[in-house]
Amino acid sequence: MICHLLCGIISVRRLNNTTQEVTFLSIKLYNWILVENANIFQLMNDIKSVIEPIFLKKMSYNILTAGKAVLDAGDREITWNDTILMRLSSSHGEEKLPTKDRIGLLVDKTINLTDRLYRDMSVTFSDADIGYEVIILPGPDDNDVIFRVFSESSDYFKAIKDKNIGRDFSYWNNTDKEDSVSDAEWEKRKKYWESLPEKSFSSIGLSFSNPSRIDTSIALKYVHQELQDMVKNRSSK
Repeated sequence: MICHLLCGIISVRRLNNTTQEVTFLSIKLYNWILVENANIFQLMNDIKSVIEPIFLKKMSYNILTAGKAVLDAGDREITWNDTILMRLSSSHGEEKLPTKDRIGLLVDKTINLTDRLYRDMSVTFSDADIGYEVIILPGPDDNDVIFRVFSESSDYFKAIKDKNIGRDFSYWNNTDKEDSVSDAEWEKRKKYWESLPEKSFSSIGLSFSNPSRIDTSIALKYVHQELQDMVKNRSSK
């Protein structure tokens, strides 16, 4: 679960769920990035070029991890809860996995599991919870925008930060600012965040998410063969 506080009154969970208004005493808005003189479509492409490959790589790894669990189980029937992808047992993990003779089904099943986990309102503690949503808001000055990647995985933000796409525009009032941020810059951030309407971020900006289930399946079509190769390698031993 990811919670965000806007102007001390709005709690937003993953942006696409119902906003609940609760009074808070502090503002905590971390990992927001400011891009000056931004071309929105170019920025979207820049962001996608960084985080989509990470998503697909993680998904491929999770599919093959599930495949290994199926093969290790032999003739025993297992569920997601029996794999390392589910660190804690949950209702999402009760789905039975295909046997090795139908192991190719794991591609779509893993993609569907990721989609369900992302839509869950609770903390899933699952390595399969790799979905994301990017929110882009109007910036403090004309032609500027700010954006954030919302996900249970911190890898997306780390990658964006490493690529130097914009600069930090986070703000909080529950503790002191960082020494590297000037008083003028901190005041600018304060005024910006406090001036936003008391609405969910998605209702006042633009958003896009990780590749759809269909697009992900197409991008990872090669994984079907990798699963079959795993079965063959096990059979030859």
